[in-house]
Amino acid sequence: MERVLVQLGERSYPVFVVSDGFASLGEIARSAKLPLTAVVISDSNVAGKYLLPVRNALRDHNIQVEAVIIPPGESQKSLRRYSNVVTSMLRKGIGRDSFVVALGGGVIGDLAGFVAATYMRGLPYVQVPTTLLAQVDSSVGGKVGIDHRLGKNLIGAFYQPQFVYANLATLTTLSKREIISGLGEVIKYGIIASETIFNFVETQLDAILASSLEALAWLIPRCVAIKADIVAADEREAGRRMVLNFGHTIAHGLEAATRYSRMRHGEAVLIGMLGETYLAVQRGLTDGSLLDRLVHLVSRLSLKVDLAHIHMRNILKPLRLDKKVRRGALTFVLPRSIGVVEFVSDIGIDEIRASIEFLRAQFIHT
Repeated sequence: MERVLVQLGERSYPVFVVSDGFASLGEIARSAKLPLTAVVISDSNVAGKYLLPVRNALRDHNIQVEAVIIPPGESQKSLRRYSNVVTSMLRKGIGRDSFVVALGGGVIGDLAGFVAATYMRGLPYVQVPTTLLAQVDSSVGGKVGIDHRLGKNLIGAFYQPQFVYANLATLTTLSKREIISGLGEVIKYGIIASETIFNFVETQLDAILASSLEALAWLIPRCVAIKADIVAADEREAGRRMVLNFGHTIAHGLEAATRYSRMRHGEAVLIGMLGETYLAVQRGLTDGSLLDRLVHLVSRLSLKVDLAHIHMRNILKPLRLDKKVRRGALTFVLPRSIGVVEFVSDIGIDEIRASIEFLRAQFIHT
């Protein structure tokens, strides 16, 4: 077991990276002095694999378990699904003497965390991420929320978990596509903060794609430690935490343009990082070597994405409602070099169009 602490004063919490399944989950929950009733929120795919061992691990420590199971997919991060989950909890008689367990990937973590933040004015919750993307990124930092039809994550809160329990064994059952999606956030950490991580992905890509526990056990705590440091310095994204948005501005436009149904979030981030690094090159902030290196790495992932049939206006329209808009200007995080980024708020629409056209040239087949 490895333990990374997210230091937020009274809201500090540990992230446990474990390789022994769910055996220690109940013990940790009791040590955290959580209530003796848990509501596990999960999707049908994840619940079929892991609900029973999670339930048993909690019950072994006298924690009663209720479950709310929803369909999988990004489309579930909606006001309608949020209302349905709350209704299910009310019908089960869940009171304030309960806690929420978010068992699943980033969608479940965001939705269940938002339910926890708002149900009866707030229940404690824990994150039990089961995808690479969730373990390295979305389960840490307390960003919870749901999507609106006009944009991604426009309804939400900052609400920290009591702890995060990342079980590496769950990653061995993921599809290659899910691992690739998680690599979008991993590579992001490499570019914004750690050439060591970037080099590791370049040299160990085959092992990572094969879900090598040795490679993942090295990688995940290091990504979590970077995010923990950033969140500790800027919990509510007033400044430094915005570096975590590298690649996400264009990514959110692509996701909204495809109605959150044609690409995984991490796939969109991979594409977004290419587009935003292209902007950095065109602005003269960095030379072309970083872009070349990133293009080569992403090409090895063989993303099955076709951008040719996505209308430009559908990509650009959601950007006007992006959470990174400040005083009418959209802020981009652009890299100068590995480990050095700059916030840029004067990117023109023609520059964004040019970056999208660059991306179209990279992804022209399905």
